[in-house]
Amino acid sequence: MAPEISLTAVQVSQSLSKLAEPLKQYLWLQKRFGEERSIDADIEFQTKFNGYYRVRRSAKWRDAFYTLMKEARESRPEFMSVLKDLHRLTGRVEPSFASKLVATVDPKFPVIDSVVLSNLNLKLPYRDIPDRIEKIGGFYIGLCDLFDRYLDSEPGRLVISEFRSKFPLADISKTKMLDLVLWQAR
Repeated sequence: MAPEISLTAVQVSQSLSKLAEPLKQYLWLQKRFGEERSIDADIEFQTKFNGYYRVRRSAKWRDAFYTLMKEARESRPEFMSVLKDLHRLTGRVEPSFASKLVATVDPKFPVIDSVVLSNLNLKLPYRDIPDRIEKIGGFYIGLCDLFDRYLDSEPGRLVISEFRSKFPLADISKTKMLDLVLWQAR
């Protein structure tokens, strides 16, 4: 059976009531990312991104990540490309951070986040399985499809309507609206 997104009206309302500050931080990050700045040298952006997305990695790892992000602004790579590049540069398979980079470049893509995955009863492919990177790629395609299906449904349209009603000036993608609601539905 395919996974489904199930949010009650109470969950949506409670999530929206907690989103003012995280939304403000997200909007700042996206605005700053869109400016003509060298992301790999923008310490203020990196500090705020690290705090918002809980980046707890070494300086060497972060240098590789932000260099990749700078390049991605122009090349707009797909998730699998970022996942493989991040692995090549850091030696780590980082689906969550690869998705955060991709979603920063193109906000129509969802973020792989432990809270969101927990709310959806989803688990990433285990670390020790063969072809893990390829399986994670398939997992991400499935996550994108899940978001798209939900956003095309009546409950999904209701979440978007409620979000826009609560934050009428927030110019963000529907995917990010759903992502933020799921992130706060604890």
